[in-house]
Amino acid sequence: GFRNGIRCEVDIVMDVRLLLNQHWILELKPKTGKDEEVGNHIRNDENFETFLNNFKAMIKPLLPRYAHEGKSYLTIAIGCTGGRHRSVFTVETLKQWFEGEGLQTHIEHRDLKE
Repeated sequence: GFRNGIRCEVDIVMDVRLLLNQHWILELKPKTGKDEEVGNHIRNDENFETFLNNFKAMIKPLLPRYAHEGKSYLTIAIGCTGGRHRSVFTVETLKQWFEGEGLQTHIEHRDLKE
């Protein structure tokens, strides 16, 4: 969550506060981006697929360049206001894509108390 600051060790930071904020929907507020109801709400945002596709299109050609420069990992931070809903769902969605591209992933949802 941006209200908790941006981690300094990241290579790329992406802001997803452009997506619908479910924080104001009482039944979704206590849930997280890992919950199906929250994911459905975010996925139904007319901007989600366009954002996701554009982000993937931006990242994909960069990945071999980072590897060519000797980076063994790339740290991407996806942020929203509180770090519990939009960013979590986006990260989980991107994880599936990265793994589908044959890449190894490690996720840390800093603002989720798991």
